Amino acid sequence: MRRLIVFLSLTLTLIGCGRSPTAPTPSPVPTSLPRTPLPPALMVPPPLLYVQGTTLFEQDAGAPPHRLVDLPDESAVLAAAAVHDTVLVLRERAIQRVRLADGSIDTILSFDRPVRFGQLVGGRDGDRAIYQAVANDPDAPFGFRTRIGVYDANGTVRDLPALTNLTEYTTLQPLGFSADGTSLYLLPRGQDPSFARVLVVSLKSGEVAADLPVEGEGEAVLAPGGRLLATTARRLFPDASPEQVIFLYGLTGQPPTRRMVSLPQASSPATGVLWAPDGRFMYFALRPRDPSTNQEASAGLWRLDVETGDVVLVAEVSDAGSQPAALSPNGEWLLMRTAAGEQAILIHLPTATPESFTLPATAIIAGWR
Repeated sequence: MRRLIVFLSLTLTLIGCGRSPTAPTPSPVPTSLPRTPLPPALMVPPPLLYVQGTTLFEQDAGAPPHRLVDLPDESAVLAAAAVHDTVLVLRERAIQRVRLADGSIDTILSFDRPVRFGQLVGGRDGDRAIYQAVANDPDAPFGFRTRIGVYDANGTVRDLPALTNLTEYTTLQPLGFSADGTSLYLLPRGQDPSFARVLVVSLKSGEVAADLPVEGEGEAVLAPGGRLLATTARRLFPDASPEQVIFLYGLTGQPPTRRMVSLPQASSPATGVLWAPDGRFMYFALRPRDPSTNQEASAGLWRLDVETGDVVLVAEVSDAGSQPAALSPNGEWLLMRTAAGEQAILIHLPTATPESFTLPATAIIAGWR
């Protein structure tokens, strides 16, 4: 009987939301991952790359951070990303490239007005990245103008000027490249955290090729390979509390297909969503609130198996507000950190082994070497 109940629960979880249900879908039965013992020699993470102030650092396991190179220009660093054998650094006035082999630095793109904020999103093959640079513009309807372009590891930088004129949105958030590599996905953002569409932009023409119906509230994360998109969302009911869920959109069909996954704690949203390199698993933290203090707590690190719909607890994390920040290229190491404070946690996923270390609160993660 228990197996039948579990089977029915998981079946309901994987049913899409095409109909309007009258009650929340039952949450999956939470279980914990079994721990697989490994020799200590196999539990060595790759070096972590990050920018602190105007310096690029490399952090090896159990060792003090190693200063790689000081970056010229005193303007603020807004984002960083490891691309192939280089690190791209988005500054207020330019994008700089650091070659890890010799520490040389060059400017690959300059901006005619200071950038307020932006992103660097790498591609699956590690040879391309999308850059987003958002600057003040008094002539734009919302006072911002978004500049989007693509960097190639061979040094080519290409703006998509048609997107600069899409000022009906506050900003455009880059999600990543399509499965065939000919397009990129952009999420229009407004003042509200909820959204209802994703734009497909042709890299050849720079024009919007499709407008996809994609719903969510908060996070939207594209899987490696560009075939699946995960969004965090809430389902509202007339006579029940809202339910926090994850929507999985299949992007290979038109319109996109949608599946829903309920979370182990229906009132706790998923945060810090990260995809595993093979696209089968997805990791996230849950953010419950203590009803007595209304303060955020921690419900640990969780993993979703996209094929089966199983949601399992990977590791318990006691630090409130701690959430996933980066996943190593081999999919074995996950970095968790809080928005404030210098305590970070590196979790070895095959063994669920956590290791705490100090990471500056203002460090900007570039990736792994």
